[in-house]
Amino acid sequence: MKTVRRTGLVAQVVDGFEDEIVSGRWAVGSRIPPESMLAEMVGVGRNTVREAVQVLAHSGMLERRQGSGTYVLSSRRCLPVTTTGPSAVPPEDVQELKRLLVSSACMAVAVRGDAEDIESIRKKHIEWAASAETAYSDPDAVDILSRTIIVSTRNRAAEKLFDALPYISDRKLWNTNGDIERAFRGMLKALFSGDRIGVALEGASLTVRIATPGPHPADRPWLR
Repeated sequence: MKTVRRTGLVAQVVDGFEDEIVSGRWAVGSRIPPESMLAEMVGVGRNTVREAVQVLAHSGMLERRQGSGTYVLSSRRCLPVTTTGPSAVPPEDVQELKRLLVSSACMAVAVRGDAEDIESIRKKHIEWAASAETAYSDPDAVDILSRTIIVSTRNRAAEKLFDALPYISDRKLWNTNGDIERAFRGMLKALFSGDRIGVALEGASLTVRIATPGPHPADRPWLR
């Protein structure tokens, strides 16, 4: 695989990965190298690699499997490969949508999730909480809390939508040291204690704070 030039990075990485698949070097059914290795192979950052993988997953050529890796699903595109879809929208809109998806997913897990689902989320929450205080050498190790919550809904459409969106770390999504982070932590605390009503209340509060630009407006009682 050739080193990618520093222009049109995502598009070039997508083209390079697609060549690997079409040529058969990455055979259908095989697992592709991990993101850290891919980033080193093409000479770009992991975020660029992750976004390129998401584009190809959205096109139907790759498939992410939780806890297993990313596999070649097809040597042909089911949908057009493009980097002008979700990647072209404002980053703040992507951030808002991802927060709303995770908030809704958490409420769904509270209703129909089992003990194994909730325990999986709890373990990832411990890692995420620790990441707020520690500079990890491998941030990917703790940047899967949001996706774990999405996967725990067992809703494949939600999972595919989440993966199709540009990558945003859990730190950027939730480590805000403000109302959004407090509401998110409160919702998870209620989830872990089995308090469905608490999850719903904290989830509603979180949704309001996500959708409201800036600090929560105290002068709008209908938003409380």
